[in-house]
Amino acid sequence: MLQLASNKVNDDYLKSLWLNQLQKHSQTILAANSQPLDDLATMADKIHETFKFQNISSISQERSQTTTGEISVVSLAAKNNDIALEIQEFKTSRSRSENRKFSRAKFHSSKSRSEMCWCHRKLAKKATKCSKPCKFENSSAVEN
Repeated sequence: MLQLASNKVNDDYLKSLWLNQLQKHSQTILAANSQPLDDLATMADKIHETFKFQNISSISQERSQTTTGEISVVSLAAKNNDIALEIQEFKTSRSRSENRKFSRAKFHSSKSRSEMCWCHRKLAKKATKCSKPCKFENSSAVEN
């Protein structure tokens, strides 16, 4: 970086650019140091050699955070599926009850019952009023 800058860039700015390219633990150690950039580069090399094998653990930590996010997504997907199933069950039970209403209506619409008035269809012998034409056969029924 020093060679590319060729004295056209301030050393402090160049130091901040260079530090941003380093690993976090190296940045932490070198940021407070006010030595020339060549000395800081030598220190950074030594730090890197010392902490070389600890990078694997930092990768696994980041992976565990991703796993937590993946678990959240899977959990939300499962809840979404549960809600979809509940909606489907509600629609199915609702359509069954509507079918029952229609089947009852068809069952009661036999020819013999359709020739009776509403009162006799609902109350049979207990009906007190009757409207013509009604073919209910009970001699005690009162007609209007």
